[in-house]
Amino acid sequence: LRDDPTSYQLLLQQAVEYIDRHYQEHDFGLKDVAARFFLSSSYFSTIFKKSFGTGFNDYLTNIRLNHAKALLKDTSLKTYEIAERVGYSSPQYMSILFRRYLGCSPIEYRKAARGEDTKDA
Repeated sequence: LRDDPTSYQLLLQQAVEYIDRHYQEHDFGLKDVAARFFLSSSYFSTIFKKSFGTGFNDYLTNIRLNHAKALLKDTSLKTYEIAERVGYSSPQYMSILFRRYLGCSPIEYRKAARGEDTKDA
């Protein structure tokens, strides 16, 4: 890639589509996306952050948590099942990220999203 904004935009658009198709894979990460587009991880990370204003890992976490939120709200799946479906091999790790990014546990989020009393959570 040369300093051509159009080629960056096209590459990043394709990268985002690739991320959206593969975020559920447990071992999916920056190296996978960079390799897919024949770039070094550090270079891809730099152009990704420059374009989106957020790092790749935060972006991937947000994608996964947004899907987890939708599943918590709209399904009766167990937390561990949701964690598996959004790419986390550990439901405890997903819970940690939930608290860090959203300020509540997955169970608390589910109850609040459904309008249930959260005092028992």
